[in-house]
Amino acid sequence: SNQNGATEVQNEIKKTGGKALLFHYDLSNPEKLENDLDEFVAANELKIDILVNNAGITKDNLFPLISFEDFDQVLKTNLYAPYILMKFFSKKMIRERNGQIINI
Repeated sequence: SNQNGATEVQNEIKKTGGKALLFHYDLSNPEKLENDLDEFVAANELKIDILVNNAGITKDNLFPLISFEDFDQVLKTNLYAPYILMKFFSKKMIRERNGQIINI
């Protein structure tokens, strides 16, 4: 959700001679995320060295006042999305015998 921050990180990686591509996905929609990842791999045959799961949201409120919809969105973004990403990319990393996963 922070395009400027992501672009700054991308630029820093490029300054040191690395390669970095930016992609924006809706992490709160697991079904769409899986489809988007399939399309990503089909369109870009890239070596994935590192997966960093750093996305997260919060819906602060007293527990009795948190709606099911808000709680569901937090779980989809903070818990299910990293699971889907790790499962998807770990298969590729295992085949290539290369890769690291960092969960923040």
